[in-house]
Amino acid sequence: MKVRTIVFGLSIVLLVGVNVSRAQSASRTPNATLHPCPGGTGVAEVDGFHPTSLDQLVGASDLIMVGTVVTVLPAFNRNPEHLISIETHSLVALEKVLYGTLPSGIRRIVLAQEGGKAGPCELVVPDDPLVQDGEEYVFFLLADEPDRVPETVPGLRRYVGAGVWGGKAKIMDGKIQFPPSAGPGLEEYNGIDAAAFIAKVADRITVWRK
Repeated sequence: MKVRTIVFGLSIVLLVGVNVSRAQSASRTPNATLHPCPGGTGVAEVDGFHPTSLDQLVGASDLIMVGTVVTVLPAFNRNPEHLISIETHSLVALEKVLYGTLPSGIRRIVLAQEGGKAGPCELVVPDDPLVQDGEEYVFFLLADEPDRVPETVPGLRRYVGAGVWGGKAKIMDGKIQFPPSAGPGLEEYNGIDAAAFIAKVADRITVWRK
């Protein structure tokens, strides 16, 4: 794993190369081994697991669900000894589980994303924009490592997006919208009816189970 960090005054650009397998894809941007951030904005570019089809995305996921972001929690620096190790956690209310299981009675999960603003430092990940309150998604998720950072909300499971771009298909006005970084194999679903897309996902899950 190689990390190349370029510093321009108070602006920091992180170019991160990651070789991610199915089992490793919950591990995201590594820490930059420099002094604590003195202030400024970093832009992280991550080269890693990038599903190019709905089948690949389904096969890479531990949990597939429809949910709405209810609270974006304050960003934090998970390792103050390093230049930029900022991430943001969000509470997502469960609407429907398509694949995977959650404990009985649990109707929320924690979504962990790289990026955010903590103190004088900000980290931006263009391929995986931070979710916002009230947004609805079809989420394709991987269970996060439980001991990577302390629990944000005790009792709730924490997940990360499957794929570099974050495993999120936004539902806007009843239609599906993948981010540009998702690639043409998934962007072909942009603009289709959300209910039809969810039915398609359920069909592909059935195929994978077989």
